[in-house]
Amino acid sequence: SFASETEEGTTDLLRIMAARTSRVFCSKIAFSLAGTATMWICLLAVARLMTWDHALPRFNDRSLAGHGLMWMVYAVQLLAWGFFFSLICRKVLTAVCLTGVFSPLSAVLIIAMFKKPGSDPPDAAFLLFVPPLGALSYLLTIKMMSGLTLDQWLPTRFAPGASVTLSETVPADRRMARLAAVRETAPLWRRLFTRLCWLEFREALSLGHVLWFAGLLLMVFFPLGSVAVPDPARTIFGVAFSSLLAGIWTFRAEGGKRTRFLADHGLSPHAVWLSKQLVWGLLAAAVAAPFLVGVTIANHREIGQVQAAYSSIYHPDVPGASAMTFVAIIACLGYATGQFASMLVPRTIISGFLACVCGTLLSFWIWLMIALQVPLLLSAAPVFTILLVTTLAWSRHWLLEQTTWTTCWRPCLALVASLGMVWGAIGVFRVFEVPHPDFVDNIAPLREAQGRPITAQEAATANLYRQAVAQIQWDGSGPDGLSQVRFKATPAGWDQATDDKLRWLAENRDALRIALSATERPACAFNDPQRPLSDWNSNLVSQSEFTWLATLILLSARELEAAGKFDEALDRYVATLWLARHVASRGTTREWADGIQIERMVSEWVPLWAAHPDQTAERIEAGLRRINQEVPQFPMLQDALLTEHYLISRALRGDWSEPMSTQNPQAAEEIRMSARAVDVCGPWERVRALRVLDLFAASQLHCASFLAVALAAPGKDMAQIAEDVVAVPIIGNEFQNALNFRARVVLEDHSSANAFFGPASPARNSQERIPWNWIRTTPLLRTRIPPDHSHIWYLGLRRELSLRIMRLRMRLAAFKKTHGEYPDQLSFTTFGLDAIDPYSGAEFGYRPRGFQTSAHIVNGLTFTPSLVEAGTPIIWSAGPGNIRFFNGVAATNDLPTRFPQQMLMLYPPAFTLP
Repeated sequence: SFASETEEGTTDLLRIMAARTSRVFCSKIAFSLAGTATMWICLLAVARLMTWDHALPRFNDRSLAGHGLMWMVYAVQLLAWGFFFSLICRKVLTAVCLTGVFSPLSAVLIIAMFKKPGSDPPDAAFLLFVPPLGALSYLLTIKMMSGLTLDQWLPTRFAPGASVTLSETVPADRRMARLAAVRETAPLWRRLFTRLCWLEFREALSLGHVLWFAGLLLMVFFPLGSVAVPDPARTIFGVAFSSLLAGIWTFRAEGGKRTRFLADHGLSPHAVWLSKQLVWGLLAAAVAAPFLVGVTIANHREIGQVQAAYSSIYHPDVPGASAMTFVAIIACLGYATGQFASMLVPRTIISGFLACVCGTLLSFWIWLMIALQVPLLLSAAPVFTILLVTTLAWSRHWLLEQTTWTTCWRPCLALVASLGMVWGAIGVFRVFEVPHPDFVDNIAPLREAQGRPITAQEAATANLYRQAVAQIQWDGSGPDGLSQVRFKATPAGWDQATDDKLRWLAENRDALRIALSATERPACAFNDPQRPLSDWNSNLVSQSEFTWLATLILLSARELEAAGKFDEALDRYVATLWLARHVASRGTTREWADGIQIERMVSEWVPLWAAHPDQTAERIEAGLRRINQEVPQFPMLQDALLTEHYLISRALRGDWSEPMSTQNPQAAEEIRMSARAVDVCGPWERVRALRVLDLFAASQLHCASFLAVALAAPGKDMAQIAEDVVAVPIIGNEFQNALNFRARVVLEDHSSANAFFGPASPARNSQERIPWNWIRTTPLLRTRIPPDHSHIWYLGLRRELSLRIMRLRMRLAAFKKTHGEYPDQLSFTTFGLDAIDPYSGAEFGYRPRGFQTSAHIVNGLTFTPSLVEAGTPIIWSAGPGNIRFFNGVAATNDLPTRFPQQMLMLYPPAFTLP
């Protein structure tokens, strides 16, 4: 009401108009009431529009009327306090904040005075302070209209706005007169600049400013509850708000009166600008210092509680981020934004609101830039400099009060152009931060080759398999009832097969016939790389369905074994290998893993075929040769990786939000809006993501190639290799219960790729790995790329272990058929590479005569428990847990069905011999 008149220096205009005090006072009250009612109506209309399609909460009439009356009474009390402080304060912002403090305090006082047990104080009690505040406001209005200001009829020492200095207090008009005298007698620039700074310093030490900063310090550092250290949220709010206030008061501290005085005396706008920036900038730095100390204390406390490896509570995922740096940048940008808004907008409240909005946006911007690891000299420093330079260029028009559209367009155009240059520089940095070595160009043709459409023959084979799955009869028990059929392979012989297996096999002859006809076809593809992006996350191959189909074929093989038809049974085992190959063909690593799961079932069942009492060593050797011919036809892991890369690159080139929106339908619209925002604000992100994808593809393919080379020669200790490189532990679906197996790209050749992806030294920071340090800062790829290459090692080693165990068990069965017993030891010279554990590079653990007692064992890969009787021959691998020695554990009467997670890590993958 009145503070804006005082701030703008237009109070004299009311006295010149010779308006009556009562009319001025009543008109101000009427305007405030009408404005408050209008704002209430607008806010209620907006609330109704925002809740148009929602059911509104129901209140009884008494409750609704009571709440409405209570808030109306409280609004009247707020208006009374606002009128009072508007008359005694020279700054609108100070009046608003004092009203926001004293009005709740008075409400608390009224509640304490009138509240009775079991009832609330009457609403009329909240009007207790309204009459005295109205009377005081009217008296102050009389003094104001008579020409007496608060500085003149109150003691100078206690007058609002009086400077708190060690020297004698001097009114503002006398200070300006003395400055004019100095300007006429001593026009030296240095003396003038010193006096300008001194006047700004005296203005900065006014009572309102001191109370403001003291209140912020009290709010941030006042302990809440048992916590005696600053809260991070309150601390960052304090430093942001204090810097904003210092910036706003830079050009709004003295109002229009002193601005016109400086302009009339011909002072240099640049000198005035520099004096203000020097004083208020130093004041902002001094006020922000305690908050920065509070941030350091809060950051140290938070990190100490969680014992994390990061250094910033605001950027826990960014290596090397500093909480102190982040908050200091927010303080600098807050000050720059505040002084820019205060010069642009002549109203304190509006400029404060604009500065808060812009400061909040810049805070999120700086947080994002630090998270994306964009250099601060490129993202924060230019913005701070541009805002200061803009106010410097605008200082002449501000001093002469020439704020018009004609004078604004040039600085605004320069401001927009400068910010556009910063935006473009960040885009250039984001793209070219990711290197593009020459060897990644060779990946594009291989990746695009995986995107060819599936042929009619491949689609027909896939449809046959789907028909076979649809023909399976569940006998009323559903698919879950076959879980035991899947895991138990009838090792005692077909004659001891359960009735459930016999009946299930007899009821599914049609499904078996269709599946066998599908396995005879040469090509199959369940995964179409050209399918719509919306189907990207759909399960094209159901692992459980196809493992049941594989179980059906294997049960039929066991039935043929029981009838003595060993060659026909071998055909069924080979058909299952064809099924595994078809499932993995043209697929991603998910389908490839499903394929090796079916292949591993053959590895568990075919040794039973070799150990049949009527089996011969010659037939076993012939079967082994046939299996060795079929196994190399399984798709390579590199093909599955290239297919994944093609799908990701296709999504990046198209609507990359479509796969994520179909995966999360509830947030589909938000995901699409985010995608559009990224495309508009950061069009370079697609280019960066494609460059990162090329680099990541090269890294994955090199890792798979090295793994294949390392497995082809004995003596490669994969566990030792995994420990020698820098990696991040991964806990994924394949790891089940906390498998801490770590691996990453390891190259031992001298190619150009090895120079780029070469193994890091043990002292290297694990967060500086290539290419994950760029993947982590690329939002389009961060959720689609695994944190390391351990899944490649896991799949490759698991398949190699399954194949070697299968061949070794068959060769041991043939050895026993020839010599009557198993050999005393396994050796590389006798059994070749099949005797070498792919995990350790040494020979498999082997006990041809078993343990002296029964033992509970848990397979370290599948985590399935089993009981090994005393004297049962057994083979074991070091496995992912790198267990080199395995001893039997005394058995109990009951086989436990659940094992603690710690026990699971103590058991290697073990395999018994018939």
